[in-house]
Amino acid sequence: MQKQKVWLKLSVLILTLVYSSLNEYSSANVNRNSLYPQFKHLAENKQRAKAIEIGHDLFKSLTGKYPENVSLQDLQNRLESANDLAELITQSLEQRQKKLLTDIADLDILPELPPIGKQKEEPVTLLAPPERLYWANLYAFSNEPNVEGITTPESDFLREYYDLKMQALIEKVINTVTRIAITDSASSDICCYSLVLPLLYMSDNDLRWENMHSLFETMGSDTLDILSDFCLLRLKRPETATAVAKYKAKLKGEDFSPVDWSLGASDKCTANNQPYTAEKLLLAAIEDTNDENRIIELRLEIAENYGKCGNIAGAVEKCEQIAEDFPDSPLYGKVMFSYFAYLSKQSEAEKVLAEIDSALKAPHCKAYLPQLMYIKWWALRKTNQQTPANRIGEHLIEKYGHNKCIAPVLLANATDALSSQQYELCRRLLLQLTRNFPQTRSAKQAQEILTRLGEK
Repeated sequence: MQKQKVWLKLSVLILTLVYSSLNEYSSANVNRNSLYPQFKHLAENKQRAKAIEIGHDLFKSLTGKYPENVSLQDLQNRLESANDLAELITQSLEQRQKKLLTDIADLDILPELPPIGKQKEEPVTLLAPPERLYWANLYAFSNEPNVEGITTPESDFLREYYDLKMQALIEKVINTVTRIAITDSASSDICCYSLVLPLLYMSDNDLRWENMHSLFETMGSDTLDILSDFCLLRLKRPETATAVAKYKAKLKGEDFSPVDWSLGASDKCTANNQPYTAEKLLLAAIEDTNDENRIIELRLEIAENYGKCGNIAGAVEKCEQIAEDFPDSPLYGKVMFSYFAYLSKQSEAEKVLAEIDSALKAPHCKAYLPQLMYIKWWALRKTNQQTPANRIGEHLIEKYGHNKCIAPVLLANATDALSSQQYELCRRLLLQLTRNFPQTRSAKQAQEILTRLGEK
């Protein structure tokens, strides 16, 4: 009987503890759930700091509620990476500014004053270039932050909390960069640090640009140009560079032409030996037009950019693709001339000879016959077929005497005459070349030979 009483008391105690725990859990759950509408209300009313404060507690409770949720852990890692990156940038730049201001102040110290003793300097955090920070952290931000395995209200909260938290960190960095750039002569590079977090945050999500506009309003027009070039040339993200340029135009109340901007930006890329980025820009411009001739011209510019950057094989491939896509275009002759010109730059003389006759017979190539015949003349000489090369050369001189493509033909004939000691014929051809085509490279070489001939 005594044992039964003991067991009864234990049972009552256990039930009381369980009931109490359930009550506490239920109360905590109710309290937590009541915070969601409060968080949303604060967020909607632009009270970001208070919303983030409540959101931090809610986020912490969710990580405790779903300890095995991998996507929630990824989101937590992403926020921690963003926070660490923001701290790294702001602290490093503040140290840099502090040292700069100290150095300025030290200029006023009289040189005859002896040093009081070696002062302990604060360790300076080394800050990697902004593009390296971007690439080093990109993996953590590579996927859209969608948390699965939780309720819809919880998911909605996490998305909004993530946006608010990222915006707060971004604003912190931008404010620091803006303040420090004023006193630093290397401000153009410093400004680029302000775009690292926004680019990671957007992760190719164009909708997030709307959240960035209010932050970019603190930046001047020149700074936005720097940021656009940073995206374009150092991160190789033309779509983001375009968005920054578009926002700048909107800020200044100017019209923005994506095609015109892409053309100018592609020239920048080519000048910096980035034909792939230039191609992305021009392909975007192509999407904005239905004019076939304009499309061909833009695609030819892509090929030309590859050629300018030394990628002749890429230029050949692009021209070949254009010719296959538009065989009946009035610009077909221009495309084929570019194609064979790039083949000749690769010294593909045999390939030129194998294909060029069909182009010479094509109706749309008539406007480019002199140029195509010149390339064939070059290929024949390159393969030591002197007799047919001479015939084409004579035909070019006779029929297209005012076309500058015959300048190299005249120079070759002159050097042939020189090698066979026909000095007068050589001199006559060289004079004809320098007189008719003075701006060509062949004319410059001709003048050098004439100078040497005059010494004889």
